[in-house]
Amino acid sequence: MGKSSSVDGTTLNKTDIAYPCGLIAYSYFTDGFKLYNKDNVEIEMKKDKITWPSDKGYKFKNGPDW
Repeated sequence: MGKSSSVDGTTLNKTDIAYPCGLIAYSYFTDGFKLYNKDNVEIEMKKDKITWPSDKGYKFKNGPDW
């Protein structure tokens, strides 16, 4: 957000996508949970079409080597 250089001092092009690095970038959430209604019946949760197009297509887009 407004940064123009990487941690090693390399100048970043503001129009390029900045790919994260380090342990956090290679971490995946594996948590799972279920929701139940008041009658203890499991509520089905959607697993697709849950992202905004801007997030999926720009903010969290995988790089060409992925």
